[in-house]
Parts: sequence; structure tokens; C-alpha cells
Amino acid sequence: MRFLSNAGLCAPIDDAFQTWLESIDTVWGSSCAPTDSPMDRAVLVELYETLDGVNWTNSANWLSDRPMREWADVTTDADGRVNGLYLTNNNLSGEIPTALANLANLEEVYLTGNQLTGEIPAELGSLANLEVLYLVRNQLTGEIPAELGTLAKLELLSLWHNQLTGEIPTELSSLDNLEELYLYNNRLTGEIPVELARLSKLRGLSLHNNQLTGEIPSEFGDLTNLQRLNLSQNQLTGEIPVVLGNLANMERLYLSQNQLTGTIPEELGNLTNLERLYLNDNQLSGEIPPELGTVADLMNLRLDTNQL
Repeated sequence: MRFLSNAGLCAPIDDAFQTWLESIDTVWGSSCAPTDSPMDRAVLVELYETLDGVNWTNSANWLSDRPMREWADVTTDADGRVNGLYLTNNNLSGEIPTALANLANLEEVYLTGNQLTGEIPAELGSLANLEVLYLVRNQLTGEIPAELGTLAKLELLSLWHNQLTGEIPTELSSLDNLEELYLYNNRLTGEIPVELARLSKLRGLSLHNNQLTGEIPSEFGDLTNLQRLNLSQNQLTGEIPVVLGNLANMERLYLSQNQLTGTIPEELGNLTNLERLYLNDNQLSGEIPPELGTVADLMNLRLDTNQL
């Protein structure tokens, strides 16, 4: 096959085409594949060595001469820079190296279900192109770095099921593009920052099973895109904010296992898309609002263990 001497013409780099191309004895022409970034390759080598790569479940082609895009669970962009790491359930162990922040084009990081320890590097706040940070089901400790609040393109921040402590940084309220924030199953303390109400694109917020105190911010009534709110299994006090009845897109509202008092707001009957409402194990009193009976999509309702 000959396709050389054609300006701008080169072989596609997708796996199917490359496999077919390799079946041809003689090929005259070049691939469209970009040259790997030496800096990014060095970072991946450090990542491998720091996180016990020899014992990973899948480390195919890592440290080889193959292009980084062929290394297991790595993707690269048109400039040969790493833009995705998908090392989920891969037996990684050790502390996340700060060098990870040198992967300047990184858009998605999935390090779920490993044995990562230590703190989340504050240096990750320099990853200006990051859209997804998924570090769930590890053994991470320390506080959530305030520097993560500088990740302007971040859409998903998921740190659940670790051993994180301290308060939720108010700086996270600067993540204007954030759609999902999952910090549950940790050891977070303090009050829920009212500043989180600035996250206008938020669709899912789960802070349950922590040690959060104080009241549910009434400002959350401004989160009009919110579909899932889970604040259960904390130490929240005060009344259920009436303004939660403004959240027209709400599908699942979990406020159970707190110390909430007062009555159930009749305004919750305005949540026409609500499918699940869990208010059990609180100190709620008064009558059950008949307006809840008008929520046609409601499939699961728990009001037990209160003073109704």
C-alpha cells in the first residue's frame, strides 16, 4: 500500500484501522498518531512506580515503547498528551503522587476502588482542563484541598467512601460547571457551607453518612436543577426549609437519620417529579401534609421514627 507524498494524508489511529494496516506486508506512508509527550510519559512512569505498578491487575504495555494511548486505561489527545486515566479497581496502592498535576491536558481521572492512602494532593488544583475527578472507595485521609475550587471546568467531583476529615471547603462553591458533588461516607464535620447554593448547575449532591452539624441551608432552595439531595445520617438540626418545595426537578430527597424538628412542609407537595422521600429517624412533629398525596410519582415514602 502506498499513500505517501499526499499533503495532510495519513493513516487513522483507531484500533480497527491500525489492526487492518498491520496485516499488510508493505506500507508506504505515515500514521496520524501524534508523538507522545516526553513529560507525560515520565509522569506515567512515576505513577506506575509510586503506586506499585508491578502488582496492578492490568498494566498492559505500561513502561513499554508502545504509544501511551496503547497503555492500559490511558487515553491521549491529538497532541500526544494524556487526557484520561481510568485505573479503576486496578489494585493501586500508595499515595497519589503530586506529579499527577503535571499532566496539563488531563480531563478525566478515575482511580476508583483501589488502596490509595494519604491526602489528596493540593497540586491537583492546577489541572485547568479537568472535568472529572473520581477517587472513590479508597483509604484517603486528611482534608479536602481548598485548591480543588480552582478547577473551573470540573463537572463531577466524587470523593465518597474514604476517610476524609475536616470541613467542606467553601472554595468548592467556585466550581461554576459542577453538576455532581458526592462526598458521602467520610468523616466530614462542621456545617454545610451555604455557599454551595451558588452551584447553579448542580444535579446531584450527596453528603450523607458524615458528621455534619447545623441546619440545612435555606439557600438550597435556589438550586433549581437539583434532582438528588442526600443529607441523611448526619447530625443536622432545625427545621426542613420550606423553600425545598421550589426544587421542581427534585426526584430523590433523603434527610433521614438526623435531628430535624418542626413539621413537614406542605410545600414538598409541589415536587411533582419526586420519587423518593425519606424523612425517617428525626424528631419531626405535627400532621402529615395531605399535599404529599398529590405527588403522583412518589414510590417510596418513609416517615417512621418521628413524633408525627
